[in-house]
Amino acid sequence: MRLLSFARLSRLLIIVAIASMLLIPASATFADGAVTETWQVRDFTDTHPDSDRCSGVEGDVTITFSGVIHMTTTPNGAYHERSTWRGDAYFVPYDPSLPTQSGKFRTETFTILNSKTESHLWNFKVHVERPDGTKVQWEELWRANMNANGEWVVEFYKLVCPR
Repeated sequence: MRLLSFARLSRLLIIVAIASMLLIPASATFADGAVTETWQVRDFTDTHPDSDRCSGVEGDVTITFSGVIHMTTTPNGAYHERSTWRGDAYFVPYDPSLPTQSGKFRTETFTILNSKTESHLWNFKVHVERPDGTKVQWEELWRANMNANGEWVVEFYKLVCPR
């Protein structure tokens, strides 16, 4: 089972943003005027409906994760964000005849915005152990770049499903 679909990324980031607001960010100002802020989230849990991108099976996923967000803004308006999240996931299909699955996941996001480009990269990896002891790994990678004219010049999406 793919434990967290691409469509749920925005929900996860909203949850993380809300959780992050509850924390006091650490920040630093550099000589060139750039400001960096860092937020840490620890042992945050969320349960939500999701589906397996490889098989289409629907169910509920519960994730418990920790992570960090680093955001840097420069005086000229450029922005750089990097986040890394790791945790445990437990998937329960709505169809009781299908097995539950549990495992570990890791996701990383990168965003760069400036007056000329906008770039986003998202990488998601899951390591799952099925009830029969079989271990499986999935990976999802997404990238998009926009030029100063507002045109998407690179769009890349790859989903690697287990065999």
